[in-house]
Amino acid sequence: MHPREGGAVAIINVRRVREALVRAKVTDEAAGLELATSLDEELSETVVSQERLETMEQRVDARFDRVDARFDQVDARFDRVDARFVSTEARFDARFAQAEADAERRANRHTAIFLTALAVAVSALGLLYAFL
Repeated sequence: MHPREGGAVAIINVRRVREALVRAKVTDEAAGLELATSLDEELSETVVSQERLETMEQRVDARFDRVDARFDQVDARFDRVDARFVSTEARFDARFAQAEADAERRANRHTAIFLTALAVAVSALGLLYAFL
């Protein structure tokens, strides 16, 4: 069937046509006939109806749609992981700030205790000096 008749389209595999040309080594009539036969076989194997091409195109489109859907799923999953990371980071920052505040309070308390002890010691030294 000719490609223009009946809605068929010829898909020519260039590599196979080139191989047919190399095999034929067109130098005489027999080689030319072999080349013509090879090309005819190649074309007859690759003539595809328009319906089949449309079916193949639909399959490819469906495959791309599945890939797009999978990409959207991965993108959504990344967004969820990113949101969890941001949430965890915020919790860590809050806990770290609380720990810093607690440490500062403890340091202030220890400083206050030290200053009180120092004041008591100075008072004791003052009393001791007064009795001497």
